Amino acid sequence: MSQPKEIRDVLQRVLPGLKPPRGRAMERLQTAWREVTTGKTAGQSRVKQLKQGVLIIEADSAPMIHHLSEKDKECLLEELRRKVAGIYIKEIRTRLARE
Repeated sequence: MSQPKEIRDVLQRVLPGLKPPRGRAMERLQTAWREVTTGKTAGQSRVKQLKQGVLIIEADSAPMIHHLSEKDKECLLEELRRKVAGIYIKEIRTRLARE
């Protein structure tokens, strides 16, 4: 049987995911995205927002969205989580950038 957890430990893990990152946290997320995607993908996609753990990535074209979908999003997600420890990301969604 597992030990009961203290509420403060649970809240410390959950609360950061409820507020969108700002300032330096958002910069860290943008930098991490460029590092995990690199090359053409990094140049044609960007972090738009993170809300309630859902990371929205905007891409410049439908083919880039397809490319990001083909590339294992779980792999990208795990790499991002490692690079930006302390920022809660539960999934990645892509959308076409508005002109």
